[in-house]
Amino acid sequence: MASNKVSSKQIMGLLDNARNRISSLETNVATMKLNMDSRLSVIRNIQEYEEKQMKELTALVDKGKWIEQATKFVLVRSDIVEGVYTQFGSTVHPKFLKDPTDVFNFKTATGYAFKDNAVVTINDIAKPRYQAMLMNDSITGQDICFEEFDTPELEIRVRVNPGELLGTTEFNMIELMPYLPGSFTINSLDVYSLQSYYMNDEVADSSMPGGIKNVGVSRLLMDNKYNLYEMRMQVTLTFQNSNGKYPFGLKHLYFLNADMNTESYIVLRAKQNKYIDTISEDLVVTDQTGLVDTTCREEDMELYIEWSNGIGIDSIATTKGLTSNPIPRDIKEFFIKYPIRRPTMAIQFNSITLR
Repeated sequence: MASNKVSSKQIMGLLDNARNRISSLETNVATMKLNMDSRLSVIRNIQEYEEKQMKELTALVDKGKWIEQATKFVLVRSDIVEGVYTQFGSTVHPKFLKDPTDVFNFKTATGYAFKDNAVVTINDIAKPRYQAMLMNDSITGQDICFEEFDTPELEIRVRVNPGELLGTTEFNMIELMPYLPGSFTINSLDVYSLQSYYMNDEVADSSMPGGIKNVGVSRLLMDNKYNLYEMRMQVTLTFQNSNGKYPFGLKHLYFLNADMNTESYIVLRAKQNKYIDTISEDLVVTDQTGLVDTTCREEDMELYIEWSNGIGIDSIATTKGLTSNPIPRDIKEFFIKYPIRRPTMAIQFNSITLR
């Protein structure tokens, strides 16, 4: 019986295949190691950051400086008794009428797919891991956008390639999910539209100046809808780890096109430990732009002694200047009906007097 001979061409083909498999295996191992190193870096920095926060909190308590602000009410779900709203992270914002559209991700029958038509840079440097912040969290195999920097000042840019548009880039909301919530401040955020790009207009179409401190898991609502060309975000990192580095990373950064219910509101239960005498008309709202000095009237806010079956009972008149309006009944809590027009974190009255 004749033996099967292997030609030199076949041998070379087998060798090439073997080399390709080895090269592919080396690449996969290197990628796995890189992902593992990134994950370990995230875990290490989260632990160190949380330990630092705990130490600072303990120091405040030990020095007797931890005083509960009886005039400030954070919009947490446990105190919201009723409403039409959406809560995300540390913010309450108007309720979505339907699921928002993501500029850089779209749904398919098998899950989300990423539209790879933008470049992400940090301090003018582009890396594959930076692209991951735009990808939907459910997409497998993506890099981890997390890094330790030598300096605390960063500029993050997201720029769409107008020549490779994959559907509309219209958006009006930015969703941020940091790995270290509260560890950085947004100094400014500028949005440039495709219309401005085509007209060679270098002035930002929308800006959020003034700074957003201690940025956590949150959503930022634009003043209008824009066809995104570029976003520029100036950031200052406020946490320095034991290695002298400034860690920063975003699990995701979504650009959403959202339609929201203009009649959104919450009813918040506000508790005190003594009987309430007066409540000021003036207040401060903590929203996505920071602290806003305003009044109950300007916010269309309504205060009630009781709330039952969707109805406020016995409205409360606020106090302003020399006009004092004491509450005629002995109550230790009241209810705030507050229209939600923008992402909001807290409400603080200038004063609540007790008796």
